Amino acid sequence: MPSDHTKGRKPEHSANYGGSHTFSGKPRKGETAAERSWEGLGSFMNIPFGEEKFTFVKDIKDPKLVTLLVKGPNAHTIQQIQDTLHDGLRAVKNALEDEALIPGAGAFEVSCSAHLSGPVKQAARGRVKMGVQAFADAMLIIPKMCAANGGFDVQDVVVVLQDECAEGNIAGIDLQSGKPFDPTVEGIWDNYHVKRQMLHSWYLDSKLKGSE
Repeated sequence: MPSDHTKGRKPEHSANYGGSHTFSGKPRKGETAAERSWEGLGSFMNIPFGEEKFTFVKDIKDPKLVTLLVKGPNAHTIQQIQDTLHDGLRAVKNALEDEALIPGAGAFEVSCSAHLSGPVKQAARGRVKMGVQAFADAMLIIPKMCAANGGFDVQDVVVVLQDECAEGNIAGIDLQSGKPFDPTVEGIWDNYHVKRQMLHSWYLDSKLKGSE
């Protein structure tokens, strides 16, 4: 079903929505009728929003693309919504590419700190132990900030999280109660890619400061 409002590359985008193909004039050599069909695109609607007019395509049988229409009372609100959508879509993209997730709510940082303070520090020799311990302490900044933002006593929360982790449990901070809980049960996850980049950035930052 063609639309008079489509201009420029819009027909191509509209066809891609439903896995169809655009055509104009005579068919290309070897082109079949099915390839020239816009079947599957459903219905078109041109709806004005202020000074702009948008073409909506509904009832698509096999959608390939999607457009999100963001509306808000002012530019600042719209920008915040766009940033939230961008961050959410990037999180989904990272999860699909990594094929892995990491427990959130500060659970990874607590576990990593315990691992550094334990076997890694014991295996280190000399002054390296001090660096390992400093790194382990720095890992706790995330759960500490979570506790502070939740209005809880930072030291009490961190100690309880460490005790829970020492018992072999996945321990994240519940910002409603300030008590430890298993974030994997509640579906709270972090991106593996993001955590890896965070650790790598910390390492590079320490190397740069050490060379000054």
